[in-house]
Amino acid sequence: MIRLLSWLGIHSRWWLAALSVAALALPALSAFLRPVLPIIVVVLLGLTVSRIDPRDIVRRLADPPHVVRLFLIVAAIVPGSVAVVFLVITTFGIGDQAAVMLLIYAAAPPISSAAALCFILGFDAILALEVTVVATLLTPILGPLAFALFGHEALQVPADTLFLRLMAIVVGGILFGIAIRRILGAAWIADNEPAFDGLVTIAMVMFIIPLFDGVGATILGRPWLALGTLGLCVVLNLGVNLGVAAIMSRRLGPTSAGAIGFMSGNRNLAIYFAAMPTDAVTALFVALYQFPMYFTPLIWSKLKRQPR
Repeated sequence: MIRLLSWLGIHSRWWLAALSVAALALPALSAFLRPVLPIIVVVLLGLTVSRIDPRDIVRRLADPPHVVRLFLIVAAIVPGSVAVVFLVITTFGIGDQAAVMLLIYAAAPPISSAAALCFILGFDAILALEVTVVATLLTPILGPLAFALFGHEALQVPADTLFLRLMAIVVGGILFGIAIRRILGAAWIADNEPAFDGLVTIAMVMFIIPLFDGVGATILGRPWLALGTLGLCVVLNLGVNLGVAAIMSRRLGPTSAGAIGFMSGNRNLAIYFAAMPTDAVTALFVALYQFPMYFTPLIWSKLKRQPR
């Protein structure tokens, strides 16, 4: 089993890309897994936490300049995105449906598996974990505020309820990760990193499948809408990802810049998916957004091999 997981982890970039496409052809499995989506997110976060030494996190959080930098990064990723979207919507007079999609993206924290994928890509995984946790904890406040700013009432769950749900996921993932590290031991985990990459790959595939529940019919019925939505997703994901990394690399170096770029482009839209009306267009946007996200590790691995 360890060998199989290690093989899957070594080739995870290819498997994530291929299986993200295959998920579209599994409607029955999508409907079956959708109720357990929060549990899958907890597992993803837990697998990441288990690979990080808690002493490293405590040491970094005890450094005031690092804490200031951490909150500046979070502010740039989430409130900064909301400000940009505000300018775009007000300048171009974008309609309500498109505005809601842009707001979902701008107000969403980085994906829960950001740190795990940064491990695979060789980026700063601890920074990714810190930013993801802080941004996720702020989501119950920033999300409703962003929608209220634009006069939208798309969120149907009170902020305190959303906060408790997110807290349960984050705390559950942290506790699950600590338990894994205690049971298996730090040395054993370090010696089997490819196997953990394989587990992350499996968990990410299980995560994407529920998001395609009912989306196939929309794609077949409205192909031009689907194509345009996919184009928007590529710009918001890969465009922001690579652009931010390129801008930040001269100041922070490729390791930290890559992590910040990855988190800026790869957002956890599924957080709002359960809290908002499940109309066909919103579901289509959330599902198609996963395609560029799951191709990101493959694209980054190719870029990092190119001579500079």
